[in-house]
Amino acid sequence: MKARLFTAMLTCVVAACFVAATGCSADDGAEIRVGTFNTRAVALAWGRSDAFQDWVGDLRRRASEAEEAEDTALVAEIGKEAAAQQDRMHRQVFGEDPIDDILERMLEALPGIAQAAGVDIIDSDILYHGPSVELVDITDEMAAYWEPSEETVQMIGELLETEPVDVDDLDPTE
Repeated sequence: MKARLFTAMLTCVVAACFVAATGCSADDGAEIRVGTFNTRAVALAWGRSDAFQDWVGDLRRRASEAEEAEDTALVAEIGKEAAAQQDRMHRQVFGEDPIDDILERMLEALPGIAQAAGVDIIDSDILYHGPSVELVDITDEMAAYWEPSEETVQMIGELLETEPVDVDDLDPTE
């Protein structure tokens, strides 16, 4: 909740700076276009991407090397890292956990995504906006960064038809 509130406040500050810098106001009819996106869709696209599979492959390679070296402490550490990543992915895709770790990997691409979508700001959680702000859904563009397969695109569509769940209520053995 604190992260969402911080993000919303940061968006308001950025929007205010944009308005001040450009001199636009609600009176002159200028609009700030804010690209919004569903974080769950982006998390699913990342989790099924080649880039994620490369990360998993590297983790497996490191685990194999640690096993060959009989480094039980490192094997245990890598196992914890893998379990934590799986838990984080479940919380991001099925719940509403922040996807900062995924967005960090996309940081350099965000200006291009914003330009292609014709938006001034990208943010996933807008709590309020005034009449001079236009919200534009750029979920597809954000997910497309990870080059999803047709199957993944279909899965994202199905995911978006469902409400997030409280992942703490899920039984990990099911």
